[in-house]
Amino acid sequence: MKKPATKTIIGLMFAVAAFHLLRIVLHLDIEIQNILIPRWLSLVTFTVAASLGVLLAHESD
Repeated sequence: MKKPATKTIIGLMFAVAAFHLLRIVLHLDIEIQNILIPRWLSLVTFTVAASLGVLLAHESD
């Protein structure tokens, strides 16, 4: 049986991954204090967040 906190973290990891994937697909630019955040960083973050979500989901079963 999964703990509620584990379910929340798994959902959060997949949500972060989905938002970064949307940024890549829709070619959205993010600028923070006049500094453009490169899209390749979203690719890295998507990969890490999705991997952590999958690993945590398999670990909690």
